[in-house]
Amino acid sequence: MFIKLIIPELSGHPILSINPTGNWQMVEDGVYQYTVDGVSRALESGMTTPEFVAEARFYDFDELTDFTGELKVVAYAVQTDGFSPEASASDIWSTTIQARGE
Repeated sequence: MFIKLIIPELSGHPILSINPTGNWQMVEDGVYQYTVDGVSRALESGMTTPEFVAEARFYDFDELTDFTGELKVVAYAVQTDGFSPEASASDIWSTTIQARGE
Protein backbone atom coordinates (compact mmCIF):
# COMPACT_ATOMS: atom_id res chain seq x y z
CA MET A 1 0.00 0.00 0.00
CA PHE A 2 1.32 3.41 -0.96
CA ILE A 3 0.12 6.95 -0.26
CA LYS A 4 1.21 9.96 -2.25
CA LEU A 5 0.82 13.26 -0.40
CA ILE A 6 0.85 16.45 -2.45
CA ILE A 7 1.29 19.50 -0.19
CA PRO A 8 0.67 22.83 -1.89
CA GLU A 9 3.06 25.74 -1.50
CA LEU A 10 2.36 29.34 -0.63
CA SER A 11 5.03 32.01 -1.12
CA GLY A 12 7.54 29.24 -1.96
CA HIS A 13 6.92 27.29 1.26
CA PRO A 14 4.90 24.09 1.77
CA ILE A 15 1.82 25.02 3.80
CA LEU A 16 2.48 22.16 6.24
CA SER A 17 4.83 19.36 7.17
CA ILE A 18 3.79 15.94 8.41
CA ASN A 19 5.25 13.18 10.52
CA PRO A 20 3.81 9.81 9.47
CA THR A 21 2.93 7.13 12.00
CA GLY A 22 5.55 4.45 12.62
CA ASN A 23 4.05 2.13 10.01
CA TRP A 24 4.63 4.46 7.04
CA GLN A 25 8.06 5.03 5.47
CA MET A 26 8.96 7.45 2.68
CA VAL A 27 9.85 5.74 -0.62
CA GLU A 28 10.48 8.96 -2.53
CA ASP A 29 9.52 12.62 -2.11
CA GLY A 30 5.87 12.68 -1.04
CA VAL A 31 5.34 8.91 -1.45
CA TYR A 32 5.01 6.64 1.57
CA GLN A 33 4.71 2.85 1.86
CA TYR A 34 2.93 0.84 4.56
CA THR A 35 5.36 -1.24 6.62
CA VAL A 36 5.36 -3.54 9.63
CA ASP A 37 8.62 -3.61 11.59
CA GLY A 38 10.27 -1.75 8.69
CA VAL A 39 9.21 -4.33 6.07
CA SER A 40 6.76 -3.43 3.29
CA ARG A 41 3.46 -5.23 3.80
CA ALA A 42 0.26 -5.76 1.88
CA LEU A 43 -2.99 -5.11 3.72
CA GLU A 44 -4.91 -8.24 4.60
CA SER A 45 -8.32 -8.73 3.01
CA GLY A 46 -10.94 -6.60 4.77
CA MET A 47 -8.36 -4.49 6.62
CA THR A 48 -8.91 -0.72 6.64
CA THR A 49 -6.10 1.63 5.69
CA PRO A 50 -3.96 2.25 8.79
CA GLU A 51 -3.62 5.76 10.23
CA PHE A 52 -1.13 7.75 8.17
CA VAL A 53 -0.39 11.06 9.93
CA ALA A 54 0.91 11.19 13.50
CA GLU A 55 1.47 14.96 13.49
CA ALA A 56 0.91 17.83 11.06
CA ARG A 57 2.35 21.33 11.47
CA PHE A 58 1.44 24.35 9.42
CA TYR A 59 4.22 26.58 8.15
CA ASP A 60 4.68 29.69 10.31
CA PHE A 61 3.92 32.51 7.87
CA ASP A 62 4.79 36.08 8.95
CA GLU A 63 1.20 37.19 8.45
CA LEU A 64 -2.16 35.51 8.10
CA THR A 65 -2.74 34.60 4.46
CA ASP A 66 -5.83 33.24 2.75
CA PHE A 67 -5.32 29.84 1.18
CA THR A 68 -7.84 28.36 -1.19
CA GLY A 69 -5.86 25.38 -2.48
CA GLU A 70 -6.29 21.79 -1.43
CA LEU A 71 -4.17 19.13 0.17
CA LYS A 72 -4.25 16.07 -2.06
CA VAL A 73 -3.83 12.54 -0.72
CA VAL A 74 -3.77 9.72 -3.27
CA ALA A 75 -3.84 6.12 -2.04
CA TYR A 76 -2.44 3.38 -4.27
CA ALA A 77 -3.26 -0.25 -3.61
CA VAL A 78 -0.66 -2.27 -5.49
CA GLN A 79 -1.10 -5.93 -6.38
CA THR A 80 2.25 -7.56 -5.66
CA ASP A 81 1.51 -10.85 -7.47
CA GLY A 82 3.99 -11.30 -10.28
CA PHE A 83 6.82 -9.57 -8.44
CA SER A 84 9.74 -11.46 -6.98
CA PRO A 85 9.52 -11.91 -3.18
CA GLU A 86 12.88 -10.11 -3.05
CA ALA A 87 11.52 -7.03 -4.88
CA SER A 88 11.67 -3.91 -2.77
CA ALA A 89 8.65 -1.70 -2.23
CA SER A 90 10.53 1.02 -4.12
CA ASP A 91 10.92 -1.30 -7.16
CA ILE A 92 7.21 -2.18 -7.06
CA TRP A 93 6.25 1.51 -6.69
CA SER A 94 8.48 2.56 -9.63
CA THR A 95 7.16 -0.20 -11.88
CA THR A 96 3.54 0.58 -10.98
CA ILE A 97 3.88 4.32 -11.61
CA GLN A 98 5.68 3.75 -14.92
CA ALA A 99 2.86 1.44 -16.01
CA ARG A 100 0.31 4.17 -15.21
CA GLY A 101 2.34 6.74 -17.14
CA GLU A 102 2.99 9.21 -14.32
